[in-house]
Amino acid sequence: MKKSILILVSILLISNSYAQTAKSFNDKGIAKYNKNDYQGAIADYSKAIELDPKYYIAYSNRGSAKLTIQDFTGAIDDYSKAIELKPDFADAYCYRGNARAKMGAVNESIADYSKSLEINPNYAEAFYYRGVAKSNLSDDKGAAADFTKAIELNPSNGLAYYNRGVVRSYLMDDKGAIDDFSKALEFDPANAMAYYYRGVAKVNTSDDKGAIADFSKAVEINANFAEAYKSRGDSKSFLSDSIGALADYNKAIELNSDFAEAYCNRGTAKLGFQDIGGAIADFDKALEINPDYEIVYFNRGVAKLQSDDLAGSIADLTEALAFNPQNAEAFYFRGNTKVKLRKNKEAIDDFNKAIQFNPAYAVAYYNRGTAKLSLMDYANAIADFTKCIGYLPKYAAAYYNRGLAKNKAAQADNGCSDFAKALELGDPDAADAIQKLCK
Repeated sequence: MKKSILILVSILLISNSYAQTAKSFNDKGIAKYNKNDYQGAIADYSKAIELDPKYYIAYSNRGSAKLTIQDFTGAIDDYSKAIELKPDFADAYCYRGNARAKMGAVNESIADYSKSLEINPNYAEAFYYRGVAKSNLSDDKGAAADFTKAIELNPSNGLAYYNRGVVRSYLMDDKGAIDDFSKALEFDPANAMAYYYRGVAKVNTSDDKGAIADFSKAVEINANFAEAYKSRGDSKSFLSDSIGALADYNKAIELNSDFAEAYCNRGTAKLGFQDIGGAIADFDKALEINPDYEIVYFNRGVAKLQSDDLAGSIADLTEALAFNPQNAEAFYFRGNTKVKLRKNKEAIDDFNKAIQFNPAYAVAYYNRGTAKLSLMDYANAIADFTKCIGYLPKYAAAYYNRGLAKNKAAQADNGCSDFAKALELGDPDAADAIQKLCK
């Protein structure tokens, strides 16, 4: 009887010895992982598993080490084994979700995060990562809800505030986004992206001065942040700081020679300096980088109109209209180009389209009126100038040209009241018209 008892005790001691040894290898693996020795950690976790094949913690830990070295398939296999051994292992579901997300299996990752939350409804990290996954699927409302829950459970998660700010921007909740980026910056004052996105949100709320301050902070933290220079240039341009805007666009292009948007906006800034050749060169470069950049065709068409490259202007504006057949401004400027080419009937067709898509387009009425005046369609010219004056009651040229049309149409007052109004509003040609035509 005593001998049997000794054998049983011996078996228990051996079993405990193996279990303890497995744990010791697992602990060694954790220590190596914390020292960034991931291969060493994997070897120790593997030894622990060899000694205790049901040691689910070791499988999970080995999965984390494999995830860190981007062995995503191996990580998924280990987390799956841990789940097989312990089906209510919330961490393993969450971490397997991370591995699946890294492999681009976003829907599968969401399923894992959801299972993790089913097991542990207060798992802040799972809410956070599920929010990231939903954001990657453009489910911005779902992502915002998950980030909100993550913040409720862990108010010190600065990244959750940051990511919620991003999705709130997509949802056009710019005020909420600004609040979130500000909170994220409390936790991480060196987060250049948070300054950048807060700047973008401030632009959307018409706070360009505040936006410039944020973009400046972003480039202070990251001197190679080309997008922040470009965006600061946009805000400076809006505030009429053309020189400052040009300097920022130059810097953005210096940092990223393939930055099509920076070339486009620098070209627009150069138009403001009447550097038409320089503007066209920038538009050319933008289109070389991105041949489908609609606004650049429009801008280059306008620049070519100013440089009297009328055929080139029509070609570019027509290309812009191929991208957007309802672009009222493209029709308007193409109409202006056709007027210069004395193709007034074709110009009127373009002005008709511009007005169709923008019924309040005052200068389109005016230019259509001048084209009709040239074609001696006086009654309709008068109607267009009248329409323009309805939108722009202080537009002297509209009164002057309506006066000419009335004179040609032999109306009762011979257009003299319109010439008088044009003179009152500062049109220098009106005095001569009054002298010659009003007796």
